[in-house]
Amino acid sequence: MKPRFAILITAIFLLALGGILFLYNPPERGNVDSSNWDTEYSIARTQANIPNKYVESTYEFDYNAPEIHSIVEEFKTREYKNIEELIEGVGSYSYNKLNYNPNSTYDDCLVSSASEIAIREEGLCSTMSKVDIAILRGLGIASRPVTGCVYTSDNESCVPLSFQKARLQSALGFERQRKTEKIEVEDGIVVSKGGLHTWVEVWIPERGWTILEATTGYLVDYKCEEYIRHKEEANTNEICGLTYLTNKDFIDKCEVLI
Repeated sequence: MKPRFAILITAIFLLALGGILFLYNPPERGNVDSSNWDTEYSIARTQANIPNKYVESTYEFDYNAPEIHSIVEEFKTREYKNIEELIEGVGSYSYNKLNYNPNSTYDDCLVSSASEIAIREEGLCSTMSKVDIAILRGLGIASRPVTGCVYTSDNESCVPLSFQKARLQSALGFERQRKTEKIEVEDGIVVSKGGLHTWVEVWIPERGWTILEATTGYLVDYKCEEYIRHKEEANTNEICGLTYLTNKDFIDKCEVLI
């Protein structure tokens, strides 16, 4: 073999090897350092005028309770490539830990705190969202519950990221089913199931308020209109369901969409 040809072959081999190593060990960008990411996030949140109420502990989002506090502390020991990965880590935790129970009631949601839901390990979109919000707020990440309507568009180019990932996982044999049920009325209260829905909005620097879908554990692409807000500042009652008579127009619209 001629020396020049041998050198060329060696160079090609080294370049190919370098490419493989790059794919498996890409350069770290935007790492969330567990030692200071929360300080940087807090500064960004303050500069964006995001109110402190979105990181406060409440009866529903009781992150100071031992059951939630231990989860928060566990997340603080990990490192993530970026804030989105950390948030989806929280979403995936709740998705895999909590069983979807279609028999859960409006009254059950109304009186249950995040820590109680974490202990029993089951709930609906509303109660799963409570757990997500409690953990996120415990980490200092601004989050809030939103009640509205969700449906899947027929436009393949306008499918939420959560559904895209679900399809990919299904194709790879790791199927993650969406946890939902049809809209139901219980004593004049429409429980947040199926089209009528409760989800989490989390504030991310440079992205703003972004949907975290509790029933898949994924962040959702805002480019589509599958999520229609009804109550951005959902109170305790509205997290769990809507009164049919006072919200009839929105509920009827939601049923038509799905």
